[in-house]
Amino acid sequence: MKRKNDKGSDNEYGFNDTLKHDVKLPKDLINLFVFCVLNLKSKLLKINSELDDGSLKEVKSMAFVIKNVIYDRA
Repeated sequence: MKRKNDKGSDNEYGFNDTLKHDVKLPKDLINLFVFCVLNLKSKLLKINSELDDGSLKEVKSMAFVIKNVIYDRA
């Protein structure tokens, strides 16, 4: 994950570039890996961070839209 704005400033936050969109995340995740899951059926993006014990904690969940896609209803 990357940093936006100056380190230590009030405007500092972390972000992840997913599908060419900056997704704002807590600054305590800066320079850590996050795991992103795109569920095409439910059109949900879930972003997880790994805890010390190896388990995953969901950090953010949000709906997304994919344009110019024809969904097969079968």
